[in-house]
Amino acid sequence: MAFDADALHPMRFLRQFPEAKAIIRREVNHCHNGLLSGEAFQRVVNAGMTAYNQALDKLPFEKRPATTDIAVAAIGTAAHLVAFAAGGRNSIWLPAEIVALLGRTELGDIRLADMRLPFRCFYLGFAGGLEVGLPGAPNVIDGAYVESFARGPNNDVAPSLSFYITSRRTDGPHRGPGAWILGHEPHFFAPLTLNSPGDTLQGALDRAISANDVGLRPDPDALARLRQGVEEARNDGFPVGLPALSGYERDALYNQAAYPTARNVLALLCNALCLLSTEPALGAPEWPKQAPASLVNVVENATTPKRRRTAAGRLAEDGYFAVRRLDFRLGMAESRADEAADPDLSGREVAAHWRRGHWRRQPHGPGLTERRLIWIRPVLVRQDRGEPAVGHLYAVTEQDR
Repeated sequence: MAFDADALHPMRFLRQFPEAKAIIRREVNHCHNGLLSGEAFQRVVNAGMTAYNQALDKLPFEKRPATTDIAVAAIGTAAHLVAFAAGGRNSIWLPAEIVALLGRTELGDIRLADMRLPFRCFYLGFAGGLEVGLPGAPNVIDGAYVESFARGPNNDVAPSLSFYITSRRTDGPHRGPGAWILGHEPHFFAPLTLNSPGDTLQGALDRAISANDVGLRPDPDALARLRQGVEEARNDGFPVGLPALSGYERDALYNQAAYPTARNVLALLCNALCLLSTEPALGAPEWPKQAPASLVNVVENATTPKRRRTAAGRLAEDGYFAVRRLDFRLGMAESRADEAADPDLSGREVAAHWRRGHWRRQPHGPGLTERRLIWIRPVLVRQDRGEPAVGHLYAVTEQDR
């Protein structure tokens, strides 16, 4: 499937919610170490609610959402776009054949500290999307914002590695006034705190669940404040009602439904980060087809760095930026495993199947104290017996790595 850079989530969201462009321009310089200041985030909230109310006025009553959940979600996404812009607007997309192999790779006991992120904040996209989606309207998961930053006033608190999983609606496109409301795309946010270099993905997830960082339970203190506020308003004579489910409770129910899928996607994303840690080649920058050709030409061919930077800045302000392909080449001998012997079969006749891959933490460096990740890739056993029961086969050409 051909990849279209225009379809990547950051650019798609900016087209759907154009007000986010002004938010990013205003707040990008207020995002330090990947985090918005409290005042900056409040400005994002105010701008998002203003845009939501203006869009809502253009929708007929029967199409208006019953809650402000979509507004809250769009504001959260806009905040991640600000961090994405502050981090350099870096995007990497994974070809479908690489995604398929990573999906058949066990993460095992790989430490999160073994992963080397190419950028502090970037977007990692899956070409064509995955075959699974998040709860809600029809969608497929198409990538995630990956964010790493130190915390605390002096950057002295345990660092965080966060994943903001995105999805693409499959029942669109939605156009016209309020399209970003009607075409809301679900997401899932998983902030992980790294307490020690030996943390594994499962350990960090277990801790995030225990601390309720992934929001599987409604915050009891927030619920208590909400109920107290409603009660005080009623005592003052205001006819305020309390919904059957508060926003906190709706969020928790959504996260509970999304978590089983999100957990598998998090493992896939961590496998992708492991692959990036091996420093594979990245393809040449690809610009969206909708980007102004004259500006792209200046970025690619101008003779002075200043002209190239100016043109790239103008493209970024309009919501366009380059995307790079993860160019991990598969050699024929590495990708064709139909004749591989399975040591556990002992001569038994078996159907074609995939033997899962894994990662090896190879010692290296002074005194062999450092670790380098080596990908032991999945192999297809007994392809001569037909197609495997699960998974796709991709034709690859023999290339030198």
